[in-house]
Amino acid sequence: MERAGKKDFRANISQGGSGRKVELSDSDVDICIKAAKAVNLDFAGVDIIKDEDGKTYVIEVNGNPGTKIIDITGHNYFNDLVEYIETKVEKTKKPEEAEATAQAAIPSAKSWFNAPWNK
Repeated sequence: MERAGKKDFRANISQGGSGRKVELSDSDVDICIKAAKAVNLDFAGVDIIKDEDGKTYVIEVNGNPGTKIIDITGHNYFNDLVEYIETKVEKTKKPEEAEATAQAAIPSAKSWFNAPWNK
């Protein structure tokens, strides 16, 4: 998602900025993945910016990304997160334990998504 601010460089959607869906280059996707891994996160929102020459810079890595991106992109990344958790749990536990753990994670993700600060 690309964001734009109305008053200055800050483009937070929650602060009145606007956003639109964009497709990242493979290089920018790689930068975002490396940024998240650098701060030991499996799930993150990574804010990047490009200079006049097109060079990409990471400006922020969010371990608790906002939900406004879902409305803008039409993609609910919480589904991806739950699927990732289920896959990771399945690799480390017996099948019956994996199912119980994965099911326990779903209400937490839904609760977080529906929290008042995400409205």
